[in-house]
Amino acid sequence: LSNTDEAKDLTIRELAEVTFTSPSSIIRFCRSLGFKGFKDFRQAFLIELSTMNQDSFGTSLTIDKEDSLKTISSKVTYTNIKSLEETLLLLDSNVLEEIVELLLSSKKILLFGIGSSQIVAQDFSLKMLRLSKDCYLNMDVHSQLLLAENSTSEDVAIIYSYSGETKEILDYLDACLNNNTPVIAITRYSQSKLSKKSTYQLYTSASEPLFRYGAMSSRLSQLTIN
Repeated sequence: LSNTDEAKDLTIRELAEVTFTSPSSIIRFCRSLGFKGFKDFRQAFLIELSTMNQDSFGTSLTIDKEDSLKTISSKVTYTNIKSLEETLLLLDSNVLEEIVELLLSSKKILLFGIGSSQIVAQDFSLKMLRLSKDCYLNMDVHSQLLLAENSTSEDVAIIYSYSGETKEILDYLDACLNNNTPVIAITRYSQSKLSKKSTYQLYTSASEPLFRYGAMSSRLSQLTIN
């Protein structure tokens, strides 16, 4: 707590050395706090530092009716920047490499998303169209469920959901997993049902409240991962 700037850049072995402990002791410490290990703890630690050091607007970035146009513009811009920076901190390059290989070897890429997340899925679909990769996205929830139910182990599913708790999204997840289809979840950094059950997780910033006035920064974070 007294050396946050130094601690954020240390590996687990380096941290063990400067604290006169051992890597196994640090792992036990992280698990006692509810994390899977040092990597998960470090990700949460970096996000906390980012939030603490950059929150120049105080405790809330919510747009108020008294705000001037300049203040509204500043709040929106700052929220988006913070969301992108936190998303970058959460990206695991090893997981990202595995996902790229999986996408390249898959027979079909199946995309799922509702509301603003569907807009991000459309963006990814257009990118795959340029690469001549078979990619499927249906717009209505019923057709998406049929797509999930007809998936195979040779396909790969990408599910976009900020909350990771939407009922329809979880139905798609279960249908794909029942067919042994690997599922990539692009969702906020939290212990949601989607993140717990999916095969791979690409986390976005969790700076937006679940009940939002507009899915702006979360959509930008998802687009960045695309």
